[in-house]
Amino acid sequence: MNRNAPRSIVSVVQHTGENIRGCGAIVVLGAGSDAGADLARRLLEAGHRVLLVDRQATAMVRSMHGYPHDRVAAVAADVGDPRQLRAVLDRARAWFGRVDDVLTVGGGRGLPIAS
Repeated sequence: MNRNAPRSIVSVVQHTGENIRGCGAIVVLGAGSDAGADLARRLLEAGHRVLLVDRQATAMVRSMHGYPHDRVAAVAADVGDPRQLRAVLDRARAWFGRVDDVLTVGGGRGLPIAS
């Protein structure tokens, strides 16, 4: 097992009202969707640092509005491509120093996850 890998490589996110308090470094895949934007806002309000990822960068701008640049960033990438997913995780580690969790909004089918 890779020591630098996130605790939970991919979690399917459902809005269940569970407690998301903390101060982790979270990568949100599918952050450009309405559900992704809502999740990102909830994570930011809870104190997490968040890297937003979607194919279209413009869709993520609304989630970043009003939060300090050291707490939120956005990357346009196709995470179905293993090289792009690896680059996203490397960038998150570079920005935040670590990645605590990677969350995908939606099914997350076809993600090329490997440690």
